[in-house]
Amino acid sequence: YQYGLPIFGTEQSFQQIYGQIAYVQSMPNLGDSAFMRWLSETRLAFRAGGAVAWPNDGLFFALGGGDNFRGFDLAQRQGSMLWLGSVEWRVPLCTNIHTDFVDHVAGVRNIYVAPFYDVGNAYVNGHEQGAIAHAVGAGLRVDVTWLGLIERTTLRFDIAKTVNGSYPVQFWFGIQHPF
Repeated sequence: YQYGLPIFGTEQSFQQIYGQIAYVQSMPNLGDSAFMRWLSETRLAFRAGGAVAWPNDGLFFALGGGDNFRGFDLAQRQGSMLWLGSVEWRVPLCTNIHTDFVDHVAGVRNIYVAPFYDVGNAYVNGHEQGAIAHAVGAGLRVDVTWLGLIERTTLRFDIAKTVNGSYPVQFWFGIQHPF
């Protein structure tokens, strides 16, 4: 929740409520063949989120972005209310790597590829800002450790395309830190 005071020449306050929930499911052990062992090391990640703001005639939230709907940039669809959902399949390319750089300042531990599907929409005054948007894409996730043992981060590289519109391909880079 967030509240904005009417200051610096504005005459109206605002209120925002937003949130996301995510769930990651590892695949069960599916058998002894090499393919089944590999498949059991993959993960499915699900995410749902939403936001609403008052007054409902403002452009408070961007649907697009590297952390939301990856098929839009930050300016392509905005509103006072939005919802989104994502499904991502995290597939290991290389795991248990122990490659360090710059005298063990940084090291790569795991590399995953992640095909994904995003869906969502934004609204102003209760009206859709376009048809429900669908995007597909793929990403690369690089698990990095810093100073040999202290911190872990994930470097994210995503490419996405909205499939039901003539929007340009989007490229995103992000750094995530587990909290």
